[in-house]
Amino acid sequence: KEIERIDRIGILHASAIYERWCLVRVISLLVDTFDFTPEPDWLDRVIEGTCGVLAPFELRFERSDVAMTAFLEVQPVLPNGRRPDFRLTFQTRDEAHNEDTHARKIFDDAVEPSKGLVLDAKFRTRWRPRELDGVLRDVVDGRGYGQAGRRAFILQPAGPVVQEPTSPLGWGRDCDY
Repeated sequence: KEIERIDRIGILHASAIYERWCLVRVISLLVDTFDFTPEPDWLDRVIEGTCGVLAPFELRFERSDVAMTAFLEVQPVLPNGRRPDFRLTFQTRDEAHNEDTHARKIFDDAVEPSKGLVLDAKFRTRWRPRELDGVLRDVVDGRGYGQAGRRAFILQPAGPVVQEPTSPLGWGRDCDY
């Protein structure tokens, strides 16, 4: 009830602010780190989709030097009816024939648009031991975000919470795949 009252007066809950911040960060990574170019009206679409109640929308990013397109969907509806915060998919093109070779080159088993990375923002300042593991299992299995070859990730702002990192990479010390 309290959240509904807050929504009526136009104040965003911290989790909604964090979700929008994650959107900005994902866009920033695609553009600034991975050199994708967003479609011309991307900023208008972000503002329109995020002011007030978050409404589903999609952004397209191109990388012509490697013939790749990234699609960032905000609040997409998955085939099972669930709505994660974000889904990021990639497609490649055969430049010689200008044909779409789809996501198969990026994700070996991905042959349909529902594939890709599913990102779910969870605003928590701290986690109890093993709590994040349970939340990840719920996201992957309970909500079905891991169905059909999708990879599910939790975006969270807390410090080191992964007890036993599964990534051998230095930057992956806080990652559990």
